[in-house]
Amino acid sequence: MVEFQAALRLEPGYAEAHHGLGLALANSPGRESDAIAEFQAAIRSKPDFGQAHFNLGLLLSGLPGRQSEAIGHFESALRIDPDFGPARTMLDRLRAPPR
Repeated sequence: MVEFQAALRLEPGYAEAHHGLGLALANSPGRESDAIAEFQAAIRSKPDFGQAHFNLGLLLSGLPGRQSEAIGHFESALRIDPDFGPARTMLDRLRAPPR
């Protein structure tokens, strides 16, 4: 995490550093809101960053009541890259009727 934070001190709008920090935070228990903020910062800096949309969607899909937001991010990832298979898989999974 320290490396990403150092990169952001040098260049606050560095989308890839926000994304990397978001990934690290997403894997740290209790840091989901911080991870969401970092993924959102990456997307603000680089709106066509499909991987950031995808990873934000993944994180949101696991949080209660955030599935519609997750769907929106998977859709964004697919608009950026229509061949993004994992985004398609997650979108299909979230849209599937409950069993």
